[in-house]
Amino acid sequence: YDIDLPFTPKYIIDGGANIGLSSVYFANKYPKCKIIAVEPEIENYSLLVKNIENYGNVSALHSAIWKNNDLLEVKDKGYGLRGFMVEENVQESETSIKAVSINEINSDNQIIDILKLDIEGSEKFVFEQNYQKWLPNTRCIIIELHDEMVENCSKIVQETIAKYNFKQYEKDENIIFINMDLTINKQVFKKDVLF
Repeated sequence: YDIDLPFTPKYIIDGGANIGLSSVYFANKYPKCKIIAVEPEIENYSLLVKNIENYGNVSALHSAIWKNNDLLEVKDKGYGLRGFMVEENVQESETSIKAVSINEINSDNQIIDILKLDIEGSEKFVFEQNYQKWLPNTRCIIIELHDEMVENCSKIVQETIAKYNFKQYEKDENIIFINMDLTINKQVFKKDVLF
């Protein structure tokens, strides 16, 4: 997540925050930024809350980012502690959680400076529908795609992103999309620095 952006972020959504290391990184790099950290798995969420307790600008949300506000079930499909997935669940149970859409998180429709998504295949569903309000209002998306977990993740994300004026590059396992309509300096970016 160590990239230089052509703007100073004021609002970050950390989807798939796990135990909060990315949120803590963003909070240290951008101390005046408001950060919403979203994590569905209860043990990871408990550690997230502990890890952000000294960061007043970070709020934790025990939920999963999804296309709407359905009930979901957290599933361990053998990918390890960093690879919990969610599935739709039509009936409420002790283990179900209410999903949250990006539209709901960003209900006041402000510019999302960074949307970080490491959501283990759920990105397919997030980019499949209900993106028309939040996506054009997002400056930077840092996303890890999971085709090995959910078929056609990359295809759906790329097709949806292509409807808008985003540039992209890769860094490690992440793809970084920059919304050129919301970026002051629109020159081409190189390596890890955006110009």
